[in-house]
Amino acid sequence: MATSPVFVGTPKFTNTIVNNTNAGDPAYTAPATIATLLTMSAAGRIDSVYITPVGTNGATSLRLWVDTVGSGGSNNKLIYDVTIAATTSTTVAALVPVTWAANLVLPASAVLRATVANTAVTNGVCVSVEYGEF
Repeated sequence: MATSPVFVGTPKFTNTIVNNTNAGDPAYTAPATIATLLTMSAAGRIDSVYITPVGTNGATSLRLWVDTVGSGGSNNKLIYDVTIAATTSTTVAALVPVTWAANLVLPASAVLRATVANTAVTNGVCVSVEYGEF
């Protein structure tokens, strides 16, 4: 058990578009088509995940997975599942984002991954992760 507090050394931010190449996999266990969002080089914490549709897409479910082993396959554990409504790109209305206040502590080499369950996500969903390593 730690005897003194540990703080994030440097805040970090990553941005990934998840789309058709990581879609069509409705699995809740061991998804075959999955995008890697980030790999922790040291133990750290994911503070927030910002999920925003990009352009015109069909409705889908975006699923976030953690793999604490780093090898994928059956090591991916579902940690968050959110419904994304169908979207139409327009110049007069914003596409509705979803924010997940994750507050998730992960060990070194842990991997955060994402899938979308519908192949109609042609333009993608932007997944931005705010995190830091200890």
